[in-house]
Amino acid sequence: MPQIAPEPPQLVIPDLAGKRVLITGASTGIGAELAEAFAEQGARVAIHYAHSEDAAWEVAGAIGRIGGEPHVVQGDLTKGEDCARVVAEAVAALGGLDWLINNAGLMLGRTPTTEASDAHFDEVMALNGRSVFSVSRAAVPHIKAAGGGFIIHTTSIAARHGGGGGAVLYAAAKGFVSTFARGQSKELIGDRIRVNAVAPGVIETPFHERYSNAEQMEAMRKTIPMGRVGKPEDCVGAYLFLASEMLSGYMIGQVLEVNGGQLMHVGRRSCGRRHVSEDPAPPAPPRGLRRAAGGVSGFLSGDRTPVWFTIILLMAGALGTYFIAPTVNASFEAQKLRTDFVIKNYYDLRIKMEEFQATYVAASQKLMGGDNLQAEILKLQELVARVGAQNLSMLPMFDRVEGPRAVAQVNSAMNAMLGVLYAHAGGTFDAEADRAKLTADLGRASADLVPPLLELYVRIGEVGRLKPVEKNAELLGSAK
Repeated sequence: MPQIAPEPPQLVIPDLAGKRVLITGASTGIGAELAEAFAEQGARVAIHYAHSEDAAWEVAGAIGRIGGEPHVVQGDLTKGEDCARVVAEAVAALGGLDWLINNAGLMLGRTPTTEASDAHFDEVMALNGRSVFSVSRAAVPHIKAAGGGFIIHTTSIAARHGGGGGAVLYAAAKGFVSTFARGQSKELIGDRIRVNAVAPGVIETPFHERYSNAEQMEAMRKTIPMGRVGKPEDCVGAYLFLASEMLSGYMIGQVLEVNGGQLMHVGRRSCGRRHVSEDPAPPAPPRGLRRAAGGVSGFLSGDRTPVWFTIILLMAGALGTYFIAPTVNASFEAQKLRTDFVIKNYYDLRIKMEEFQATYVAASQKLMGGDNLQAEILKLQELVARVGAQNLSMLPMFDRVEGPRAVAQVNSAMNAMLGVLYAHAGGTFDAEADRAKLTADLGRASADLVPPLLELYVRIGEVGRLKPVEKNAELLGSAK
Protein backbone atom coordinates (compact mmCIF):
# COMPACT_ATOMS: atom_id res chain seq x y z
CA MET A 1 0.00 0.00 0.00
CA PRO A 2 1.45 3.46 -0.90
CA GLN A 3 2.48 5.24 2.29
CA ILE A 4 1.50 8.81 3.10
CA ALA A 5 4.73 10.63 3.97
CA PRO A 6 4.54 12.11 7.47
CA GLU A 7 6.63 15.12 6.44
CA PRO A 8 5.86 16.12 2.84
CA PRO A 9 8.03 18.75 1.11
CA GLN A 10 7.22 22.32 2.02
CA LEU A 11 6.04 23.02 -1.52
CA VAL A 12 3.54 20.58 -3.04
CA ILE A 13 2.41 21.09 -6.65
CA PRO A 14 -0.14 18.33 -7.14
CA ASP A 15 -0.14 18.10 -10.95
CA LEU A 16 3.58 17.23 -11.14
CA ALA A 17 3.33 13.85 -9.41
CA GLY A 18 3.78 10.73 -11.51
CA LYS A 19 5.02 12.55 -14.63
CA ARG A 20 8.13 11.51 -16.59
CA VAL A 21 10.81 14.14 -17.24
CA LEU A 22 14.21 14.16 -18.96
CA ILE A 23 16.60 16.83 -17.68
CA THR A 24 19.77 17.37 -19.70
CA GLY A 25 22.87 18.60 -17.90
CA ALA A 26 21.48 17.35 -14.61
CA SER A 27 24.63 16.13 -12.89
CA THR A 28 25.66 19.48 -11.35
CA GLY A 29 24.50 23.02 -10.75
CA ILE A 30 20.98 24.05 -11.70
CA GLY A 31 20.25 20.73 -13.42
CA ALA A 32 21.07 18.72 -10.30
CA GLU A 33 18.81 20.92 -8.16
CA LEU A 34 16.02 20.53 -10.71
CA ALA A 35 16.33 16.74 -10.75
CA GLU A 36 15.96 16.54 -6.97
CA ALA A 37 13.17 19.15 -6.87
CA PHE A 38 11.06 17.37 -9.49
CA ALA A 39 11.64 14.04 -7.75
CA GLU A 40 10.43 15.59 -4.48
CA GLN A 41 7.22 16.53 -6.28
CA GLY A 42 6.71 12.89 -7.26
CA ALA A 43 7.96 13.10 -10.85
CA ARG A 44 10.03 10.30 -12.38
CA VAL A 45 13.35 11.74 -13.51
CA ALA A 46 15.92 10.80 -16.14
CA ILE A 47 19.27 12.44 -15.26
CA HIS A 48 21.47 13.21 -18.25
CA TYR A 49 25.20 13.87 -17.99
CA ALA A 50 28.05 14.19 -20.47
CA HIS A 51 31.27 13.74 -18.45
CA SER A 52 30.42 14.12 -14.72
CA GLU A 53 29.43 10.50 -14.10
CA ASP A 54 30.18 10.45 -10.36
CA ALA A 55 28.17 13.64 -9.81
CA ALA A 56 25.23 12.22 -11.79
CA TRP A 57 25.13 9.13 -9.61
CA GLU A 58 25.29 11.31 -6.48
CA VAL A 59 22.15 13.08 -7.69
CA ALA A 60 20.55 9.70 -8.40
CA GLY A 61 21.44 8.56 -4.88
CA ALA A 62 19.85 11.66 -3.36
CA ILE A 63 16.65 10.99 -5.30
CA GLY A 64 16.68 7.35 -4.26
CA ARG A 65 16.95 8.33 -0.60
CA ILE A 66 13.68 10.28 -0.80
CA GLY A 67 11.89 7.35 -2.40
CA GLY A 68 12.28 8.33 -6.05
CA GLU A 69 13.25 6.11 -8.95
CA PRO A 70 16.02 7.92 -10.87
CA HIS A 71 17.47 6.86 -14.22
CA VAL A 72 20.88 8.00 -15.46
CA VAL A 73 21.70 8.47 -19.16
CA GLN A 74 25.00 9.59 -20.71
CA GLY A 75 25.60 11.39 -23.96
CA ASP A 76 27.70 14.06 -25.67
CA LEU A 77 25.04 16.50 -26.85
CA THR A 78 27.39 18.17 -29.33
CA LYS A 79 26.72 15.05 -31.44
CA GLY A 80 23.33 14.70 -33.09
CA GLU A 81 23.28 10.92 -32.77
CA ASP A 82 23.88 11.16 -29.02
CA CYS A 83 20.97 13.61 -28.67
CA ALA A 84 18.60 11.09 -30.24
CA ARG A 85 20.03 8.20 -28.22
CA VAL A 86 19.73 10.05 -24.89
CA VAL A 87 16.04 10.68 -25.54
CA ALA A 88 15.47 7.07 -26.64
CA GLU A 89 17.17 5.68 -23.51
CA ALA A 90 15.19 8.01 -21.25
CA VAL A 91 11.92 7.00 -22.91
CA ALA A 92 12.80 3.31 -22.55
CA ALA A 93 13.70 3.73 -18.87
CA LEU A 94 10.67 5.85 -17.96
CA GLY A 95 8.15 4.08 -20.18
CA GLY A 96 7.44 7.26 -22.14
CA LEU A 97 8.05 10.99 -21.77
CA ASP A 98 5.80 13.81 -20.56
CA TRP A 99 8.28 16.65 -20.14
CA LEU A 100 11.71 17.87 -21.29
CA ILE A 101 14.06 20.38 -19.70
CA ASN A 102 16.94 21.38 -22.01
CA ASN A 103 19.46 22.52 -19.42
CA ALA A 104 22.82 21.35 -20.79
CA GLY A 105 25.24 24.12 -21.73
CA LEU A 106 28.75 25.47 -21.17
CA MET A 107 30.78 28.48 -22.24
CA LEU A 108 33.71 26.25 -23.29
CA GLY A 109 36.24 28.97 -22.47
CA ARG A 110 36.39 32.76 -22.56
CA THR A 111 37.60 33.55 -26.09
CA PRO A 112 37.14 36.89 -27.89
CA THR A 113 35.37 36.60 -31.24
CA THR A 114 38.46 37.89 -33.07
CA GLU A 115 40.51 35.01 -31.68
CA ALA A 116 37.97 32.17 -31.79
CA SER A 117 38.59 29.39 -34.29
CA ASP A 118 35.92 27.86 -36.52
CA ALA A 119 36.15 24.70 -34.46
CA HIS A 120 35.51 26.64 -31.22
CA PHE A 121 32.53 28.40 -32.81
CA ASP A 122 31.06 25.09 -33.98
CA GLU A 123 31.51 23.47 -30.56
CA VAL A 124 29.89 26.36 -28.64
CA MET A 125 26.94 26.50 -31.03
CA ALA A 126 26.53 22.71 -31.10
CA LEU A 127 26.34 22.34 -27.32
CA ASN A 128 24.39 25.46 -26.43
CA GLY A 129 22.20 25.85 -29.50
CA ARG A 130 21.94 22.85 -31.78
CA SER A 131 21.56 20.37 -28.91
CA VAL A 132 18.41 22.21 -27.81
CA PHE A 133 17.00 21.76 -31.31
CA SER A 134 18.14 18.12 -31.66
CA VAL A 135 16.97 16.91 -28.23
CA SER A 136 13.63 18.70 -28.66
CA ARG A 137 13.12 17.20 -32.11
CA ALA A 138 13.72 13.70 -30.72
CA ALA A 139 11.51 14.24 -27.66
CA VAL A 140 8.46 15.91 -29.21
CA PRO A 141 6.90 12.74 -30.74
CA HIS A 142 7.01 11.04 -27.33
CA ILE A 143 5.49 14.05 -25.54
CA LYS A 144 2.76 14.16 -28.20
CA ALA A 145 2.09 10.45 -27.64
CA ALA A 146 1.65 11.16 -23.92
CA GLY A 147 -1.10 13.67 -24.71
CA GLY A 148 1.02 16.80 -24.35
CA GLY A 149 3.26 18.29 -21.68
CA PHE A 150 5.95 20.95 -21.61
CA ILE A 151 9.46 21.84 -22.74
CA ILE A 152 11.55 24.30 -20.76
CA HIS A 153 14.79 25.61 -22.28
CA THR A 154 17.55 27.09 -20.10
CA THR A 155 18.81 30.27 -21.72
CA SER A 156 20.83 33.01 -19.95
CA ILE A 157 20.92 36.67 -18.98
CA ALA A 158 23.80 36.79 -21.49
CA ALA A 159 21.26 36.44 -24.28
CA ARG A 160 20.03 39.96 -23.37
CA HIS A 161 23.26 41.84 -22.62
CA GLY A 162 25.64 40.07 -25.03
CA GLY A 163 27.79 38.27 -22.45
CA GLY A 164 30.87 39.23 -20.49
CA GLY A 165 34.47 39.24 -21.67
CA GLY A 166 35.15 36.32 -24.01
CA ALA A 167 31.57 35.03 -23.75
CA VAL A 168 30.01 36.58 -26.86
CA LEU A 169 29.63 33.27 -28.72
CA TYR A 170 28.00 31.69 -25.67
CA ALA A 171 25.64 34.69 -25.39
CA ALA A 172 24.77 34.45 -29.08
CA ALA A 173 23.96 30.75 -28.72
CA LYS A 174 21.71 31.53 -25.76
CA GLY A 175 20.06 34.26 -27.83
CA PHE A 176 19.15 31.52 -30.28
CA VAL A 177 17.65 29.47 -27.41
CA SER A 178 15.43 32.36 -26.28
CA THR A 179 14.18 32.98 -29.81
CA PHE A 180 13.78 29.25 -30.43
CA ALA A 181 11.61 28.95 -27.31
CA ARG A 182 9.28 31.71 -28.50
CA GLY A 183 8.94 30.32 -32.02
CA GLN A 184 8.68 26.69 -30.97
CA SER A 185 5.93 27.54 -28.49
CA LYS A 186 3.70 28.62 -31.41
CA GLU A 187 4.50 25.47 -33.37
CA LEU A 188 3.77 23.00 -30.58
CA ILE A 189 0.87 24.45 -28.60
CA GLY A 190 -1.54 22.81 -31.04
CA ASP A 191 -0.23 19.47 -29.73
CA ARG A 192 -0.79 20.61 -26.10
CA ILE A 193 2.95 21.10 -25.56
CA ARG A 194 3.76 24.30 -23.69
CA VAL A 195 7.22 25.74 -24.42
CA ASN A 196 8.87 28.38 -22.22
CA ALA A 197 12.38 29.25 -21.03
CA VAL A 198 14.25 30.34 -17.91
CA ALA A 199 17.15 32.80 -18.09
CA PRO A 200 19.37 32.54 -14.98
CA GLY A 201 21.69 35.40 -14.10
CA VAL A 202 25.01 34.94 -12.32
CA ILE A 203 24.63 31.66 -10.43
CA GLU A 204 27.22 29.88 -8.24
CA THR A 205 27.76 26.70 -10.25
CA PRO A 206 30.71 24.73 -11.67
CA PHE A 207 30.14 26.88 -14.78
CA HIS A 208 31.54 29.98 -13.07
CA GLU A 209 34.03 28.00 -11.03
CA ARG A 210 35.52 26.97 -14.37
CA TYR A 211 35.27 30.19 -16.37
CA SER A 212 35.18 33.14 -13.92
CA ASN A 213 37.83 34.20 -11.39
CA ALA A 214 37.17 35.87 -8.05
CA GLU A 215 37.67 39.37 -9.45
CA GLN A 216 35.16 38.76 -12.24
CA MET A 217 32.62 37.29 -9.83
CA GLU A 218 32.93 40.29 -7.51
CA ALA A 219 32.49 42.70 -10.42
CA MET A 220 29.33 40.89 -11.46
CA ARG A 221 28.03 40.78 -7.89
CA LYS A 222 28.20 44.58 -7.70
CA THR A 223 25.78 44.87 -10.60
CA ILE A 224 23.09 42.85 -8.78
CA PRO A 225 20.63 44.92 -6.69
CA MET A 226 20.11 42.02 -4.26
CA GLY A 227 23.81 42.24 -3.39
CA ARG A 228 24.70 38.58 -3.98
CA VAL A 229 25.10 36.10 -6.78
CA GLY A 230 22.47 33.43 -7.07
CA LYS A 231 22.52 29.81 -6.03
CA PRO A 232 21.15 26.90 -8.09
CA GLU A 233 18.20 26.50 -5.73
CA ASP A 234 17.20 30.12 -6.47
CA CYS A 235 16.27 29.01 -9.99
CA VAL A 236 14.16 25.97 -9.09
CA GLY A 237 10.92 27.82 -8.42
CA ALA A 238 10.76 29.28 -11.92
CA TYR A 239 11.00 25.82 -13.49
CA LEU A 240 8.41 24.30 -11.14
CA PHE A 241 6.05 27.17 -11.89
CA LEU A 242 6.39 26.72 -15.66
CA ALA A 243 6.08 22.94 -15.28
CA SER A 244 2.70 23.10 -13.56
CA GLU A 245 -0.22 23.50 -15.93
CA MET A 246 -2.32 24.43 -12.92
CA LEU A 247 -0.04 27.42 -12.21
CA SER A 248 1.08 28.50 -15.69
CA GLY A 249 -1.25 26.78 -18.14
CA TYR A 250 -1.87 30.02 -20.07
CA MET A 251 1.82 30.87 -20.50
CA ILE A 252 3.81 29.96 -23.61
CA GLY A 253 6.81 31.53 -25.32
CA GLN A 254 7.93 33.31 -22.15
CA VAL A 255 11.46 33.75 -20.81
CA LEU A 256 11.50 34.07 -17.01
CA GLU A 257 14.48 36.13 -15.81
CA VAL A 258 16.02 34.90 -12.53
CA ASN A 259 18.87 37.29 -11.80
CA GLY A 260 18.39 39.14 -8.52
CA GLY A 261 17.40 42.32 -10.36
CA GLN A 262 20.53 42.49 -12.51
CA LEU A 263 18.26 42.91 -15.53
CA MET A 264 14.91 44.64 -15.19
CA HIS A 265 12.27 45.85 -17.65
CA VAL A 266 9.87 48.77 -17.64
CA GLY A 267 7.29 48.78 -20.40
CA ARG A 268 8.96 47.79 -23.65
CA ARG A 269 12.46 49.01 -22.87
CA SER A 270 15.20 48.30 -20.36
CA CYS A 271 15.36 49.67 -16.82
CA GLY A 272 16.08 53.39 -16.62
CA ARG A 273 14.29 54.38 -19.83
CA ARG A 274 10.61 55.26 -19.63
CA HIS A 275 8.54 53.83 -22.43
CA VAL A 276 6.79 56.40 -24.59
CA SER A 277 4.08 54.92 -26.78
CA GLU A 278 4.49 55.45 -30.50
CA ASP A 279 0.88 54.42 -31.21
CA PRO A 280 -1.30 57.14 -32.79
CA ALA A 281 -3.75 58.89 -30.50
CA PRO A 282 -7.24 57.39 -30.54
CA PRO A 283 -9.87 59.33 -32.52
CA ALA A 284 -11.95 61.87 -30.63
CA PRO A 285 -15.36 60.59 -29.48
CA PRO A 286 -18.53 61.89 -31.20
CA ARG A 287 -19.90 65.22 -30.01
CA GLY A 288 -22.81 63.60 -28.13
CA LEU A 289 -20.45 61.44 -26.09
CA ARG A 290 -18.23 64.46 -25.39
CA ARG A 291 -21.25 66.33 -24.08
CA ALA A 292 -22.26 63.40 -21.83
CA ALA A 293 -18.73 63.04 -20.58
CA GLY A 294 -18.58 66.72 -19.84
CA GLY A 295 -21.77 66.46 -17.79
CA VAL A 296 -20.36 63.63 -15.71
CA SER A 297 -17.07 65.47 -15.31
CA GLY A 298 -18.88 68.57 -14.19
CA PHE A 299 -20.98 66.63 -11.69
CA LEU A 300 -17.92 64.99 -10.14
CA SER A 301 -15.79 68.13 -10.16
CA GLY A 302 -18.31 69.99 -8.02
CA ASP A 303 -20.01 72.21 -10.60
CA ARG A 304 -23.39 70.71 -9.71
CA THR A 305 -22.80 69.05 -6.34
CA PRO A 306 -21.06 69.89 -3.08
CA VAL A 307 -17.34 69.14 -2.95
CA TRP A 308 -17.77 66.82 0.06
CA PHE A 309 -20.17 64.59 -1.93
CA THR A 310 -17.67 64.27 -4.77
CA ILE A 311 -14.91 63.35 -2.31
CA ILE A 312 -17.08 60.63 -0.72
CA LEU A 313 -17.88 59.15 -4.12
CA LEU A 314 -14.22 59.11 -5.11
CA MET A 315 -13.18 57.50 -1.80
CA ALA A 316 -15.88 54.82 -2.12
CA GLY A 317 -14.73 54.03 -5.63
CA ALA A 318 -11.12 53.82 -4.50
CA LEU A 319 -12.02 51.50 -1.65
CA GLY A 320 -13.95 49.24 -4.01
CA THR A 321 -11.14 49.21 -6.57
CA TYR A 322 -8.23 48.63 -4.22
CA PHE A 323 -9.73 46.50 -1.47
CA ILE A 324 -12.98 44.78 -2.43
CA ALA A 325 -12.50 43.98 -6.12
CA PRO A 326 -9.07 42.30 -5.76
CA THR A 327 -10.39 40.15 -2.93
CA VAL A 328 -13.42 39.05 -4.93
CA ASN A 329 -11.34 38.40 -8.04
CA ALA A 330 -8.68 36.49 -6.12
CA SER A 331 -11.33 34.36 -4.43
CA PHE A 332 -12.97 33.63 -7.77
CA GLU A 333 -9.68 32.76 -9.47
CA ALA A 334 -8.58 30.54 -6.56
CA GLN A 335 -11.84 28.60 -6.67
CA LYS A 336 -11.62 28.31 -10.47
CA LEU A 337 -8.11 26.85 -10.20
CA ARG A 338 -9.26 24.39 -7.55
CA THR A 339 -12.33 23.44 -9.57
CA ASP A 340 -10.36 22.90 -12.80
CA PHE A 341 -7.81 20.76 -10.97
CA VAL A 342 -10.51 18.78 -9.16
CA ILE A 343 -12.52 18.14 -12.34
CA LYS A 344 -9.45 16.76 -14.07
CA ASN A 345 -8.54 14.52 -11.14
CA TYR A 346 -12.13 13.41 -10.54
CA TYR A 347 -12.62 12.11 -14.05
CA ASP A 348 -9.08 10.74 -14.31
CA LEU A 349 -9.69 8.78 -11.11
CA ARG A 350 -13.05 7.50 -12.36
CA ILE A 351 -11.42 6.20 -15.56
CA LYS A 352 -8.59 4.49 -13.68
CA MET A 353 -10.94 2.89 -11.15
CA GLU A 354 -13.28 1.60 -13.85
CA GLU A 355 -10.28 0.07 -15.62
CA PHE A 356 -9.08 -1.43 -12.32
CA GLN A 357 -12.45 -2.99 -11.55
CA ALA A 358 -12.86 -4.37 -15.09
CA THR A 359 -9.38 -5.89 -14.96
CA TYR A 360 -10.11 -7.38 -11.53
CA VAL A 361 -13.24 -9.06 -12.92
CA ALA A 362 -11.25 -10.48 -15.83
CA ALA A 363 -8.55 -11.73 -13.45
CA SER A 364 -11.20 -13.34 -11.21
CA GLN A 365 -12.71 -15.18 -14.14
CA LYS A 366 -9.31 -16.46 -15.26
CA LEU A 367 -8.55 -17.55 -11.70
CA MET A 368 -11.81 -19.50 -11.50
CA GLY A 369 -11.00 -21.15 -14.83
CA GLY A 370 -7.45 -22.07 -13.82
CA ASP A 371 -5.93 -19.83 -16.51
CA ASN A 372 -2.72 -17.81 -16.28
CA LEU A 373 -3.50 -14.30 -15.00
CA GLN A 374 0.00 -12.80 -15.00
CA ALA A 375 -0.94 -10.07 -17.51
CA GLU A 376 -3.92 -9.00 -15.40
CA ILE A 377 -1.83 -9.00 -12.21
CA LEU A 378 0.77 -6.75 -13.82
CA LYS A 379 -1.95 -4.41 -15.08
CA LEU A 380 -3.57 -4.25 -11.65
CA GLN A 381 -0.22 -3.52 -10.00
CA GLU A 382 0.35 -0.68 -12.46
CA LEU A 383 -3.11 0.76 -11.79
CA VAL A 384 -2.62 0.51 -8.01
CA ALA A 385 0.61 2.51 -8.35
CA ARG A 386 -0.96 5.11 -10.66
CA VAL A 387 -4.07 5.57 -8.51
CA GLY A 388 -1.92 5.72 -5.38
CA ALA A 389 0.27 8.46 -6.88
CA GLN A 390 -2.78 10.44 -8.02
CA ASN A 391 -4.47 10.10 -4.64
CA LEU A 392 -1.36 11.32 -2.85
CA SER A 393 -1.15 14.31 -5.20
CA MET A 394 -4.70 15.29 -4.19
CA LEU A 395 -4.07 15.28 -0.42
CA PRO A 396 -3.18 19.01 -0.13
CA MET A 397 -6.54 20.12 -1.56
CA PHE A 398 -8.69 18.52 1.17
CA ASP A 399 -9.89 20.78 4.00
CA ARG A 400 -11.52 17.95 6.01
CA VAL A 401 -10.01 14.78 7.47
CA GLU A 402 -12.51 12.58 5.60
CA GLY A 403 -10.66 13.18 2.33
CA PRO A 404 -7.22 11.86 3.37
CA ARG A 405 -8.91 9.03 5.30
CA ALA A 406 -10.81 7.96 2.15
CA VAL A 407 -7.56 8.11 0.12
CA ALA A 408 -5.84 5.76 2.57
CA GLN A 409 -8.84 3.39 2.65
CA VAL A 410 -9.08 3.24 -1.16
CA ASN A 411 -5.38 2.44 -1.45
CA SER A 412 -5.73 -0.22 1.25
CA ALA A 413 -8.80 -1.80 -0.39
CA MET A 414 -7.11 -2.00 -3.80
CA ASN A 415 -4.10 -3.71 -2.28
CA ALA A 416 -6.43 -6.12 -0.42
CA MET A 417 -8.06 -7.07 -3.72
CA LEU A 418 -4.64 -7.81 -5.17
CA GLY A 419 -3.87 -9.83 -2.05
CA VAL A 420 -6.85 -12.14 -2.68
CA LEU A 421 -5.58 -12.86 -6.19
CA TYR A 422 -2.07 -13.51 -4.88
CA ALA A 423 -3.40 -15.86 -2.18
CA HIS A 424 -5.37 -18.02 -4.62
CA ALA A 425 -3.12 -17.84 -7.70
CA GLY A 426 -1.96 -21.25 -8.86
CA GLY A 427 -4.64 -23.11 -6.89
CA THR A 428 -7.22 -25.58 -8.14
CA PHE A 429 -10.93 -25.13 -7.48
CA ASP A 430 -12.54 -28.35 -8.59
CA ALA A 431 -14.51 -28.85 -5.37
CA GLU A 432 -17.70 -26.85 -4.98
CA ALA A 433 -16.66 -25.68 -1.52
CA ASP A 434 -13.35 -24.31 -2.85
CA ARG A 435 -15.11 -22.43 -5.64
CA ALA A 436 -17.64 -21.04 -3.19
CA LYS A 437 -14.88 -19.81 -0.86
CA LEU A 438 -12.97 -18.19 -3.74
CA THR A 439 -16.12 -16.49 -4.99
CA ALA A 440 -16.87 -15.19 -1.50
CA ASP A 441 -13.31 -13.87 -0.99
CA LEU A 442 -13.27 -12.13 -4.37
CA GLY A 443 -16.70 -10.61 -3.81
CA ARG A 444 -15.91 -9.45 -0.28
CA ALA A 445 -12.67 -7.74 -1.37
CA SER A 446 -14.45 -6.01 -4.26
CA ALA A 447 -17.33 -4.89 -2.03
CA ASP A 448 -14.91 -3.45 0.56
CA LEU A 449 -13.64 -0.99 -2.07
CA VAL A 450 -17.05 0.58 -2.76
CA PRO A 451 -17.68 2.67 0.43
CA PRO A 452 -14.26 4.38 0.63
CA LEU A 453 -14.25 5.00 -3.13
CA LEU A 454 -17.65 6.67 -3.02
CA GLU A 455 -16.51 8.61 0.05
CA LEU A 456 -13.48 9.83 -1.91
CA TYR A 457 -15.67 10.90 -4.84
CA VAL A 458 -17.87 12.86 -2.45
CA ARG A 459 -14.92 14.63 -0.79
CA ILE A 460 -13.36 15.50 -4.16
CA GLY A 461 -16.70 16.87 -5.26
CA GLU A 462 -16.96 19.04 -2.14
CA VAL A 463 -13.63 20.68 -2.91
CA GLY A 464 -14.48 21.42 -6.53
CA ARG A 465 -18.25 21.93 -6.07
CA LEU A 466 -18.95 19.29 -8.71
CA LYS A 467 -22.45 18.19 -9.71
CA PRO A 468 -21.81 14.45 -9.14
CA VAL A 469 -21.53 15.10 -5.40
CA GLU A 470 -25.25 14.61 -4.65
CA LYS A 471 -25.45 11.36 -6.64
CA ASN A 472 -22.30 10.02 -5.03
CA ALA A 473 -23.53 11.02 -1.59
CA GLU A 474 -26.78 9.18 -2.25
CA LEU A 475 -24.90 6.06 -3.36
CA LEU A 476 -22.60 6.36 -0.35
CA GLY A 477 -25.58 6.41 2.00
CA SER A 478 -27.00 3.25 0.44
CA ALA A 479 -23.56 1.55 0.51
CA LYS A 480 -23.25 2.20 4.21
